[in-house]
Amino acid sequence: EKKIGQQYTVAEKKGIPFGILIKAEDAEKNVLTLKNLLTREQFTDISVEDAGKIILESKNYSEYSIKKIVKTFLAINCIS
Repeated sequence: EKKIGQQYTVAEKKGIPFGILIKAEDAEKNVLTLKNLLTREQFTDISVEDAGKIILESKNYSEYSIKKIVKTFLAINCIS
């Protein structure tokens, strides 16, 4: 299992501009951490809706990357 830093590196290489991290305690509170992989800016304890707004407002996305972010989020969310 890759560490989170390694996973972010893979995402950057694939051109995915954002990473989403949901720890067990975050899932209980319905929040997540969003990291802009281009600027290294990190947003902690935010809602899914706020994460979506940040991604859309950043203009650092494409239809492909949003689909990948959502698929990743759904996969993580279903596992938790």
